[in-house]
Amino acid sequence: MELKLKKTTELTIKEKEQICELFLEIFEKSKSIEDFDRQFLNTVFGYSYHGILYSDDNIVGINTIIPYAYNYFGKEITIALSVDTMTKKEFRSISIFKKLAKLVYDKAREENVSFVLGFPNDVSYKIFKKMLRWKDIDKLNFYFLPIKIANIKKSIKILNFFNILFVKLLSFFTKFIPSNDSKISRNIEKVNCEQFRKQRYTKEHKIKKIDDFNFIYKFDDYEDTKVVYLIDVFPLSKKNVEKSVNFLINNYSNKIDGILYLGNLDIITLNMIKIPRKYEPKNVYVSGLILNDSVVDERVWDIKNWNLNLSNMDVL
Repeated sequence: MELKLKKTTELTIKEKEQICELFLEIFEKSKSIEDFDRQFLNTVFGYSYHGILYSDDNIVGINTIIPYAYNYFGKEITIALSVDTMTKKEFRSISIFKKLAKLVYDKAREENVSFVLGFPNDVSYKIFKKMLRWKDIDKLNFYFLPIKIANIKKSIKILNFFNILFVKLLSFFTKFIPSNDSKISRNIEKVNCEQFRKQRYTKEHKIKKIDDFNFIYKFDDYEDTKVVYLIDVFPLSKKNVEKSVNFLINNYSNKIDGILYLGNLDIITLNMIKIPRKYEPKNVYVSGLILNDSVVDERVWDIKNWNLNLSNMDVL
């Protein structure tokens, strides 16, 4: 077995194909070469970092981070997102996992990446904390508006009509209720530029501009529920979130069962319900590792300093 650090620009077509095949095997999702290049080449550096495990010239494991520009308390720094950590079952070991991560983190640190951010699942969360000494920031919250409640809970099908009517009335009346429209400012947030949007979004994402703000949304199924995900709203404000939700209600209420936003809003919106933690469908952890403590300090561990939502992640 052999371990190597490669930038995306150093990968051959064959290596990209092998990584996509491994992705399909581990996550049971397909990724094309075109998707691979969009995700890993359209970055602030023009590449991402890949710690790769080879066996007989075949890629059997990989640890990848993607560099992004972030505003951090008034200055622009580079924060990398950890994605697609995967290894064939027969090659998994604590030692290899730690060595792959070290390859990636050491090179990123050399090139002024100051922090690694991640949204690990229940399994990888424990591994990253124990083996790589990642620390918690917090969890993201779920905000939901049920539109066809009977499609979510089948036993109350008769309520669908009344639920849709209520939601449309809610959309109508929120237009006339005064709301604080000041921008929600956070000290740590991504640089939301054209380069970022080119890297992050595909043709399946819808970008809508209303007045002086934009929002991103995408249709998807969550188990048997047809959901439209409100991915990002920028600039972020209570009124802008409410206007985004109202647009989705007025244009898609007959096609979807609900609207979902995942983030750390810390505001009460008139047309979205914050789901209590014990009822959330899954845990969405936010954690990470400081690579350069002369740039990033302890303030990074306070979720209130961050503006985070689905746009910061590599899902959807």
